[in-house]
Parts: sequence; C-alpha cells; structure tokens
Amino acid sequence: MALAQGETMSMIVNVLKNVLEKRRIIGRYSIQELLYRIALEQELQHFENRDKGPIVSVSVTDLVACSQRYHFVRRYPEIKIQMNYNPILVLGRILHVGLETIIRSQWHDVETEKPIEKIISLDDGRVIRVAGVVDAYVPGESLVIEFKTSRADHELPLQHHVLQLKIYMNMLQAEHGLLFYINPDRISEYAIDNSIDDWQLQALVNETLNNQRHPRYDWECNYCPYSIMCPYKKLNKYKR
Repeated sequence: MALAQGETMSMIVNVLKNVLEKRRIIGRYSIQELLYRIALEQELQHFENRDKGPIVSVSVTDLVACSQRYHFVRRYPEIKIQMNYNPILVLGRILHVGLETIIRSQWHDVETEKPIEKIISLDDGRVIRVAGVVDAYVPGESLVIEFKTSRADHELPLQHHVLQLKIYMNMLQAEHGLLFYINPDRISEYAIDNSIDDWQLQALVNETLNNQRHPRYDWECNYCPYSIMCPYKKLNKYKR
C-alpha cells in the first residue's frame, strides 16, 4: 500500500532523527563529518516545520521555484535530502554564517536567520501558512537583506532572488530590501524598494499549490534532482 504524503514526511523525519542520534555516538568529527551533520540537521528542521496541524505550509523558496518541484518534494523528500550536501550549497551555507557574523559585530540592531511566517486565505477557502527565514533584518531601517552566491557574473540580480526578497519585504512590511552577491568575479549589491502586494503573494501560492508553473524558469531543470522523473523537464544548455 502506498504511503500518504504526511506518512512519508513522518517517516523521513524519524529516519533523520535516528541518523543524527547515531552520529552523536562518534566522539570526534572531521570537518567533513561536521558539515554533513549540519546539512542533515537543516533538512530535519525543514521537514519538521512543513505542516502544522491542518494548515498546509509553503516556503518562500517554494514560491519562487518550479511548482512541480514543490509537489515532488512532498512526495519524494528523500531525493531532495541528498542535494543538501552539494559542495556549492555547503559553500553558500558557510558564506551565510560568515556574513551574518560580520554584520552582527557592526550593526547591533540587526536580526539574522530570522524565521517569519504569514497566513494566507485563498478564494477556495484554504488557509495556507507561508514560511521563510530572512538572512538579515534591520527593524530600525525597515530593511531586509539577502545574501546570495552565484556561479557566474551575468544577469544579476537574478529574477527569483528579487522575487524572494520582495516576498520577505511583504511579510515583514519592510520598506527596503538589499540583495548582496558574491561570486568568483564580483562582489555587488542591489537595492530593492518595492515589495509584492498581498494579491500577488496569493497568486504565487495558488500557482504553487495548483502546480501551474513547471518550470518557473527554463534553467531550473539543469539543477533539479527531480528532472530524472519529471514530465515537464526542459532541455537547456544555459546554466547559472
């Protein structure tokens, strides 16, 4: 008998907890082992925070990506887990920690890794929890900051990063946003001074839940672990 999505999520959460518990028995970590453990802990937190009671949760990163991927993650979460130890993701995670440490030492009113959420009521009566984690928020300046890495120095700022920041600005009712990029060729930042409105946020939630944007951007299939099974896969040689 096939498992329901909720049962699959519960099973994955239990597996991750068991793996992490066993790894505590190891007395000494290598750096590689420590980074792997952190990747697993982040996945565990992600799946534990998914749905709370009867309210369905959608993350901000879900809203700026392919809608089919959102449904694949809920059905086959184990495929996504292995991606979290990808070297480029580990590098980005380390960069985030370093930048957050730097700005906390200089800006005493900044909040980093700030969890936020907003409840959205759809026209069909469904109540949806939109959740995310903001890299940095300066309440006194009404400023949201996102740190980003990119493989190449072209077409910055990227569309999905701008949209993600605008969603965070809506959720925090912030007046200003800042995208900060580091890549091998450039360090740059971009000011964003307009958020999306509630109607646009509701439309994004509808698109994701009803699987209407697959993919949202042509290049997504190049990096998606679910492309090997996806009926909407697009071939695109261009990579970011």
